[in-house]
Amino acid sequence: MLANGFSAEAKYTKVKRYYFEKEAQVQQLQNTVAHQRLAVSRTVLDDNEYTQRFNRLDGAINNLAFSIRKDWKSIPQWLAPYINEDAVSVGTKEMTSVGRAVISRWVVEEIFERYFHPALEAMLSVRLKEIETNLRRQQGPAFTEEDKENQIARISAWRRTTLDGLTDALQGSGAQANITSLTDHLVEKMCAALEIDLKSPPPPELVPGARMV
Repeated sequence: MLANGFSAEAKYTKVKRYYFEKEAQVQQLQNTVAHQRLAVSRTVLDDNEYTQRFNRLDGAINNLAFSIRKDWKSIPQWLAPYINEDAVSVGTKEMTSVGRAVISRWVVEEIFERYFHPALEAMLSVRLKEIETNLRRQQGPAFTEEDKENQIARISAWRRTTLDGLTDALQGSGAQANITSLTDHLVEKMCAALEIDLKSPPPPELVPGARMV
């Protein structure tokens, strides 16, 4: 009976310890999620606002690609293997798709992956984006959902703290000037990149279309 009593008590102690360990894990997970939500709420827009902005961007890219579809003289080398040989001479829907692909890739590489915030001085914005990219690269692969959530929380916390520290710069008198200067620079840079594969002179729709993007 003593043996049975000891066994039952040991089992109870083991179950109790297991319960509190799991409760602690749940609490830790809840804290992680709460921290992530707090960070996200202060640094990102809601899904509807993101959807609206990307829809506007997609529309601007499509309009520019359509307006220059008959003005291509060659296909960028990275895209050429996937395009029909007569696509340039025909200049119809396929060349609109070419334009969408080229412009979209340029936007990702030259804007999304290069600048942290358009209201900041350009070199500072580039440097902060490099830091963010390095932080993402250092995290390595996420093997579980918890790993993924922790990684998101880490980047969100860094972005939140950085943006909070830059409030004066983001809301100061120079913010709009920085946005205007960066926009002019990017429009000129995009046009120059596209003109490499466009006929000369470039179409009049190029500059206003790039500015809309």
